[in-house]
Amino acid sequence: MVKNVPDLSTASLSDFPWGDAVVMVPGEADTYCAHVARLTGCAILTNDSDLLLHDLGKRGSVVLLDSIEPWTYDASQHGHPLIRALRLCPDQVARRLGLTSLLPLAYELKIHPDTGLKQLIQQAKDTDDSTEHKPGYCQFAEEYQSSPSLDQETLYESYPQHLDPRISELFSLRGRIRDSSGQLCMYLVVLNEDPARQCAWAQGKLYRSMGYSALNLSFSDDENCDFVDEYVRRGSRITTDRISLGNREWLLLEMNSLCLLLDTVHLQSELEIASPAYWRILALYIIHYEQTGSAINHTERLRRLLMLGYGDNLDWVDVHLIAQMQSVLYSLRILGQLLGLTGFIDNLTLRTRTLLDNLPPLSILIRPGHEMAQEFRTGCSVNDHVDRLVKLMGKCSDEDSAQYVARSHTDRDDSVTPPTGMNGFGDVRASRPTRTLAN
Repeated sequence: MVKNVPDLSTASLSDFPWGDAVVMVPGEADTYCAHVARLTGCAILTNDSDLLLHDLGKRGSVVLLDSIEPWTYDASQHGHPLIRALRLCPDQVARRLGLTSLLPLAYELKIHPDTGLKQLIQQAKDTDDSTEHKPGYCQFAEEYQSSPSLDQETLYESYPQHLDPRISELFSLRGRIRDSSGQLCMYLVVLNEDPARQCAWAQGKLYRSMGYSALNLSFSDDENCDFVDEYVRRGSRITTDRISLGNREWLLLEMNSLCLLLDTVHLQSELEIASPAYWRILALYIIHYEQTGSAINHTERLRRLLMLGYGDNLDWVDVHLIAQMQSVLYSLRILGQLLGLTGFIDNLTLRTRTLLDNLPPLSILIRPGHEMAQEFRTGCSVNDHVDRLVKLMGKCSDEDSAQYVARSHTDRDDSVTPPTGMNGFGDVRASRPTRTLAN
């Protein structure tokens, strides 16, 4: 474990005051929030004004986050600071306007955005009183009138509560929500990266593919997919990157390679596998193989990056490298969480999950460069870490290349993807599938 490093808390969700109140739901959270407000009369904290259109019951309300502000108070009467905010009760507002709900008003505002409020209210009353609603109104209102089918207790029992939101969304798509192409989708966040270079999510793509493949293999036959469509940045656009899914044999081969890689970097770096610094070194090693000739080959720049968070001056090379590191580490996090959903109990899967359980919390994985540099203030100097990394990369490059050349003379079946984990170092470039490996 890393010692004497400030702000390296590994607190889990349960350690936060709101931990017990957080529930992951299989769909749009608005309907679940509205359901709770309708049952309990509570206020929903949000900046999404759409919540005002849901049925919140007689006492349910919405408190807009941007309206919250400190409030002066008499310290002799109150033992703690007070705040005040704008609280809106949709039922009361609607009744004052002579409407049964705010839905007709919202609909009229949508189709007549330039009309005055007084006229909109009158048109909304006409819509509200009509037994035959205007074309399009029922479809508009349907989104806000639906009610969740699961109560909170059932949710805790039937739906995973430990997943990141994007991974939870992918899981909830299983067998019931598909896009027009019949594929699962993953919407990856836009990283703080150099927009002129290849998207940083290209790094770690293999590990996300492994995770998607593992999840797919846990589905029933009628739920299986051939691809997962990732939505990522490409230039100035957000576009689809189609990820082929592998079969069980391919997945086992890749997990074995990954375990060997994790063990090798652990031994060569002499860092504890639970330390953030270990995972940074691992990410840099993987980036080296994904992008030979990248900035990390410049050892002086790398030393400054790990000591200061950036080089002498903030530039796009450093920013992009940190984004690539975040991509690799979050891809491993995706793999770990998806393996936990499969129910596979073979030794290799369990070992892979055990190793990935040592990943630091998300708040550490995505921290900025100047905070990342604190992770390397250990008993071993940054220079030592960099020297070990360079030595490890050089050793793997020489020995893996020699083995690959030797093997290429003996391989005869060009249709088979070369096995991974050459020399036990997990050559990520060679492990990329060269064909679709479906069941």
